[in-house]
Amino acid sequence: MGDGVLSETAGRLLLYDLVLSFLWTFWSSILKLLVNQPVGLGILLRPLAEVLSGSLYIISLLFFSWLGLRTHGGCVNPLVLLSAAMNGDISMFPRTVAGRILAQVAGSIVGVGLAREMFPQVADCPCLNVDIPRGALAEGLISFSYVAIYLGAKRKYPKNFVRRASITAVSRLILRLLVGGCMNPASAFGWAFSRGDHITKEHLFVYWLAPLEGTLLGFWVSSLLVEEGPPPQGEEENKKSD
Repeated sequence: MGDGVLSETAGRLLLYDLVLSFLWTFWSSILKLLVNQPVGLGILLRPLAEVLSGSLYIISLLFFSWLGLRTHGGCVNPLVLLSAAMNGDISMFPRTVAGRILAQVAGSIVGVGLAREMFPQVADCPCLNVDIPRGALAEGLISFSYVAIYLGAKRKYPKNFVRRASITAVSRLILRLLVGGCMNPASAFGWAFSRGDHITKEHLFVYWLAPLEGTLLGFWVSSLLVEEGPPPQGEEENKKSD
């Protein structure tokens, strides 16, 4: 009976990851188009467009964080998923990597494909503009920072969803503005797949290996530096169901 419940929960999370990753990739493509193209928000002055872009980006992150909460674990980012797996039940780790990350990748591929089909003017992103070592270093550093902040907020404020989601969203926007990285291997794969360069050394090293190494380091640092707060009521039951 327990295995049946786990299988049902795993299947539900696979579906949620697939759908949410599709929605996130599609919406983020439209958001970029609205701000950067000479229609909609693009007709506004550039500083105002940047403010609106950042505000919409944070609102979008908060909304998808809320969707993750409502779906009891639905996720669009392999880095968040991996850090959560390391922070929780290690017995679910292989299934998490093999199943849910693949679902996120599939959802991202469909989301990018639909966005480019409906709006051909959507720009390719992310696109590496430096050499592989510099790109890998940048992605690794911002992934480390993002995961450390995400896990730190989760440990520090386990009962306050709004606070930890806001901290994570604002920090991700700041890292994005400072470095310009992706911080989401599944989304990066969706764009690379649409261009046909998803099976390259550049993509593997910069958008997968470096972020995963940054995630491991971020998990280790947050575990050392941030004291875990009291768990919210019912968290243990949720962990078992997830």
